[in-house]
This record gives sequence, C-alpha cells and structure tokens, in this order.
Amino acid sequence: MAEQWSPEFLGEEEFVLLTRLCRGEEVRCDDPEILSWLGSCGVEFDHVRNRLLETRLVASSGKSLKLITKKCQLAILPTGEYIAAENSTGRLDRWISRRIDALRRRASDEGSV
Repeated sequence: MAEQWSPEFLGEEEFVLLTRLCRGEEVRCDDPEILSWLGSCGVEFDHVRNRLLETRLVASSGKSLKLITKKCQLAILPTGEYIAAENSTGRLDRWISRRIDALRRRASDEGSV
C-alpha cells in the first residue's frame, strides 16, 4: 500500500527561516542576525540548512538559501506542530482540513467516554 502524502514537519528554527524565504527575504549563512538568533537557540546554521534542504522546498545557492517551489506555504497546526509544503495544487490545504477533522473527531470521541 502506498504511503499517504503529508507535508514536511519542521522545527521552530526551520519554520522561522522558511517563513523569511516565503516573504521574499534573504537567508544567508553569514547573516549576523540569523547566526546570533540561532546561537541563542543553541542551534548551528548548518544543521538548520541541511534540514531545510532535506525538505526539497529549498536549495542552497552560494551562501544563500532559495525557495524552489511554485507556492510554498506554511502552517502551525492546533497541536503546535510546524508544517510546510508546496501548495500550488491545494494538496496542503486538503491535508490540513483532513487533519483538523480527525483532531475534532478524536476530541469528540474522547469527550463522549
């Protein structure tokens, strides 16, 4: 059986940098503000960059990260999870709707016990 598609689940640092990219802002490995913030989080830029590259939403170009999607979108789920995906076809929107419906059903079932 084929595994059902799901978006990329991200850590907070990846989510923040991907949000910057989606806003058209630059993300560079030598940006003092980014490096300082990541350092305060106890995270290395290389770790976050590698994780973002694994999503296949981002590519590395010199010292910068670049979006390689048509319509990258991000969301924070009611569970507090950070997600991102290409959404030019609406696939992420549909996935989020199904996920929220499942959470509502689970909450309703737990409430009727």
